[in-house]
Parts: sequence; structure tokens; C-alpha cells
Amino acid sequence: MEFVNQMYCTNNFDMLYGWSSASNINMQFLAKNPNLFDAHIQSGTGIGTKTANFLSKHLVNNSYKNAYLYANTEGTGLRPVGLKKYQNLINDLSPEGLVWKFELMDSSSHVNVIADGIYRGLRFVFAEFYISDTIVLEGADSIINYYKSINGRYNFHTRIPEGALMESAGILIQEEKSDEAIELLKYGVDLYPNSADIPGTLGEICEYLGQKKKASKYYRMAFQRSLSKSPAAMKYGYLHKKSMFTK
Repeated sequence: MEFVNQMYCTNNFDMLYGWSSASNINMQFLAKNPNLFDAHIQSGTGIGTKTANFLSKHLVNNSYKNAYLYANTEGTGLRPVGLKKYQNLINDLSPEGLVWKFELMDSSSHVNVIADGIYRGLRFVFAEFYISDTIVLEGADSIINYYKSINGRYNFHTRIPEGALMESAGILIQEEKSDEAIELLKYGVDLYPNSADIPGTLGEICEYLGQKKKASKYYRMAFQRSLSKSPAAMKYGYLHKKSMFTK
């Protein structure tokens, strides 16, 4: 881990994934090194009596710092029984600071849950990055404050993902809350100083509202930002994707 952190761009949030027998190795770290990893994803897994005794011995005294555990397995064979046993054990012990989810898959293939496990595990771990339409419709301040509320939850600085920011603005426009959409995107212009899409979308909204001077301002900003990212854009011009606001 030290080597990886030195050689690659990491963010202090460490996850361990294990499938089948490797999920047992994952359990060893969960039990004996409770704060080495921030998230444990185990797929095609389940436990028997010996592993249950091992986990009970070590987990009972463990406390975690905002850690996640996701475990699943296929729906056939003996593993569903083992997964249920594992789930019951964690429910009974309720380790402090650990958030968990157990899921029995429809798939009958042990191999198929390799990909399903990591996909669903990541969705569970980062579920808070998803913002509900209910919060979005409350307006820009609610959206901004929601992401501020989860800042630090993952041991790294959390900000509104650019995609979520753009999508939220689109929802607000569709609900005829253009002022809120503009306020949100103005916040995004400063939050993502290298983004051409955000000012470009602001230009689209202003043009849609008949605010030609403001539209020109933001289109110019988008153009300049696109040039800074790609010198080739100077030759071919700024090509923005088809507007989401076209009637």
C-alpha cells in the first residue's frame, strides 16, 4: 500500500475486493486490521462454523472509522446459506463504525458474480454521491449543502461531481427553475475552473432565456477554457454537445 501511494495518484480512501476464496482473505483484514481499509467488498462469499468463530472472536472488540462492508453471492448451491450466516453474525455483533449490506444475487453462476460484486459494492460504498431529485428540486443551496454535508465522509475532500452538477441543472431547467439552475452553475464555474462544459451550459441557458449578452460572456469563457485544454481546439473551434434545452 505504501508503494501504491507513492507511485500512483491515490486519495487516502482504500478498498479491498475479494471474490470466492479471496473474500476469506478480505475477512482476515476486516477482522484483524479493522482500519487498514475503508471499504471491504466480498463477492461469491459465505462462512461456515470455523470462520464464524474466528470473526466473532475478533470483530466483537473492533471499532471502525466510517468503514463499509458489502458481501454477496450467487443464488444457488451452498453459499446462500453461508452468506445468511455471515449476515446474521454481523447483525448480531453490529461492529461500531461499520456500515454493511448483504445481497443474494439472481445469478446461478459463481463466476458471474465477480463483476456484479464489484459493481454493486462500489454503488453501495459511494451511494451518498447520488443526490435525490427531491433535494435537487429544493434548489441550488440544498444541492450545494448536501455535498458539503458528506465532505470528509470518505477521508478525502468531497465536492459535487461535475456530472451531477450538470444533471441537476438540467432537472431544474425542466422544472422551470432557471434562476436556481444558473445559481448552481455559477457555483460550478468556480468549483471547476478548467471545465468548458459548465460555462457552455450557462451560455445555453442564457441564450434560451433571451439573455444574449450573458450568453456571449459564458460562451467565450467556455471557448477559452477549451483552448487551454486542447490547442487543437483553436483550429477547429469549440464544439459543444447538442443542447439539453432545445425545444
